[in-house]
Amino acid sequence: MTLPFRDDIWLIEARSFRIRYTPFAHNFWLLVAPNGTPSGQIHGLAVDPATGVIKPIGNSRHLLQVVFDNSITWSLQPGQPWAVAMADCEQAIRDRWQAALAAIPALNALQLPYPNIWQHGYKPNSNSVFTTIGQILGFDQPDRLLAPWAPGAAITIAPEIVAKFRYRETTPKHKP
Repeated sequence: MTLPFRDDIWLIEARSFRIRYTPFAHNFWLLVAPNGTPSGQIHGLAVDPATGVIKPIGNSRHLLQVVFDNSITWSLQPGQPWAVAMADCEQAIRDRWQAALAAIPALNALQLPYPNIWQHGYKPNSNSVFTTIGQILGFDQPDRLLAPWAPGAAITIAPEIVAKFRYRETTPKHKP
């Protein structure tokens, strides 16, 4: 899927990082400027609680944390599955993105343990963060935006946090 870039249209994309040697994927959110440049990423990642270092593969000794970072480069793969969740003017996209950023401290305060690999189908993991952030961004079923198998994507973390921070449109939508 390709979209013509316009100088006034920003995008929120759902992206899927395929995990090598497995059938699984790590889903995340990408903010894209009108020229196609990534302007921010939101991931659920394993973080070592003692050092704060992000771990490529987590286990129950780590925390599941929501990470906003534009410097992550490993996640942007050529030909990776992606879908435009929303295209609109900068203010409309940034308002929605800000709702997700505002929720990050509340989600991280939960101090959720990162699941061991055999627990990814039934305990919250990075794909659960994708779904939860997608709901906060105002998308009803974000886990259906991407086709790859993403264990944990059907799990919403803390529905009460989603309800508190969920984006609510207050002005009429700009038509691109």
